[in-house]
Amino acid sequence: MLLHAFVHESVAYEVRFARLDGEWFASLCVADSDHRRPLCPWPDELPADLSPLAIRSGYIGVAEWLVKTGRWPDAESRSLYAAQPMADAA
Repeated sequence: MLLHAFVHESVAYEVRFARLDGEWFASLCVADSDHRRPLCPWPDELPADLSPLAIRSGYIGVAEWLVKTGRWPDAESRSLYAAQPMADAA
């Protein structure tokens, strides 16, 4: 599956997908960094009849919700990542 990229408050994020033992896993990452977290639900909790597109959409929805509600990353990390483009431009 292709990664999904989005920007919130000047910070770029990616939802990355990987298939392991026939199941889809996803992680939410700050673009161009090692700052990441796995996304739930774990694949064994997903109904077997969901299409890959439905699974992808669900993971993307959770990722964007985590970022837009401020649940991830923490406030200090968000401010550091938001400041990076300004520091790079100077």
